[in-house]
Amino acid sequence: MSSLTEKEIEEYRKIAREIRKDILDMVYRAKAPHIGSSFSIVEMLVALYFRCLAVSPENAQAENRDIFILSKGHGCPALYAALARRGFFHPQVLERFGINGGTLELHPTRDPAKGIEVSTGSLGHGLSIGAGMALAARRCQSSRRVFCLLSDGETNEGSV
Repeated sequence: MSSLTEKEIEEYRKIAREIRKDILDMVYRAKAPHIGSSFSIVEMLVALYFRCLAVSPENAQAENRDIFILSKGHGCPALYAALARRGFFHPQVLERFGINGGTLELHPTRDPAKGIEVSTGSLGHGLSIGAGMALAARRCQSSRRVFCLLSDGETNEGSV
């Protein structure tokens, strides 16, 4: 991967700021916890979804798309905001986060069309799921890459 230009860096910083605004708005509206868990992963999600991952709204269900697993599901406001900014769904959907009848739950629920590959929230299981997906891709000689983001706390739980 090539080096970033100053213009690209500033664009990614702008996206990160907008995602943080989205997170703050979602968490405030839903009176939800875990704002720190969401804020702490914003730059990683920007790097993945806007530079690294071979996945887009147009190929969200393609067989060889890259996979991202947010093992620490409690950080999902950041994932939802990044996916909305990337075009997987309309940003107005974020207004339905964590409310009765809403379309975005407090932990991710699998919906590949929206870019959510795995239901998470039970800490410590994403790595096992990701390892299985990566091994399956290797066996099928797929070019798919699998990325899994864990939290520090979950490395003490589950099957990590």
